[in-house]
Amino acid sequence: MVEEQQKTEIIKPKRDKAKIFIAIIAIVALIIAIYDFEFTMSVGTNLQNEINTLTGNTTPTTLKTVGLGTNPVKGDVNAPITIVEFSDFQCPYCGAAEGTNQDVIAQFKQQYPTWTPTIPDVITNYINTGKAKLYYRNFPLTTVHQYALNASLAAECANEQGKFWEYHDKLFANQNSLTVTDLKSYAAGLGLNTAQFDSCLDTSKYNSTVMQDETDGIAYGIGGTPTFIIGTPAKGYQLVVGAVPYDQIKSVIDSYAS
Repeated sequence: MVEEQQKTEIIKPKRDKAKIFIAIIAIVALIIAIYDFEFTMSVGTNLQNEINTLTGNTTPTTLKTVGLGTNPVKGDVNAPITIVEFSDFQCPYCGAAEGTNQDVIAQFKQQYPTWTPTIPDVITNYINTGKAKLYYRNFPLTTVHQYALNASLAAECANEQGKFWEYHDKLFANQNSLTVTDLKSYAAGLGLNTAQFDSCLDTSKYNSTVMQDETDGIAYGIGGTPTFIIGTPAKGYQLVVGAVPYDQIKSVIDSYAS
C-alpha cells in the first residue's frame, strides 16, 4: 500500500505538470493566432486583398482634390497628371510596388504570371517623360510595423537635407533593416550631416508632419498601403488601392491623359 501510494503521489505531479505544459502550449498558440489575425486585419493590404485588386474586385473611389504633402516632387512639377502615393516603408506590398520586395513579387507572379511592379515602369514611362509627377506621403501602419514610424521620420529628416528620394530608395531596398542604428547608417552613407540627422531623428522632429500625412490619408478613405491617388484638378482624382500591376495603373493614368 505504501509503495502504491508513493507511485500515485509521484505520478500525480507528473500529470499535473503535463496538464500545465499543455495549457501553456495552448495559450501560446492562442496568442500567436490572435497576433496573426490582428496582423492580417490591421494591415488592410494583406495578400488576399492585394490579389483582389489584381482581379478588379475593388470599388473605385474618386476625390475632388488631394493634398500633396511636404516632400519634393519626383518629376516635372508642371506635369499635367498628379500621382500621390500613400505608403509605408516597412510594408511588404509597398516594397513589391517599388520593385524591391522579391518575396512578395514572387507570390504575385505565382498567382498572376504577367504581374509587374508598378513604380519602376511609372517612373520610366510617365515621370521621366514629363507626363506625370509623383509625390510620396507617409502612412505608417504602426500597429503591425514597429519600424515604420521611425523610417518615415528618418525620411523627413533626410528631406531636411535635400535627400528625400535618395533616402526613400535606400529604405525600400533595405526593408528588413530599419532599426534606428540602420536609419542613421543610411544617412551617413548618403553623405548627410550625421549630427543634424541624428538629432532630428532622436527628437522625432517631424512627427507632426508624418501624422498630418496619415490624417489626410484617412480623410481620403485610405485604410492600407500602398494606395495611389491619380488625377488632375479638372477631372478629379481616383484612388487605386494596393500593389496593382503596372498595366492596371497605366490604364488609370491614361484615362486622364486625353
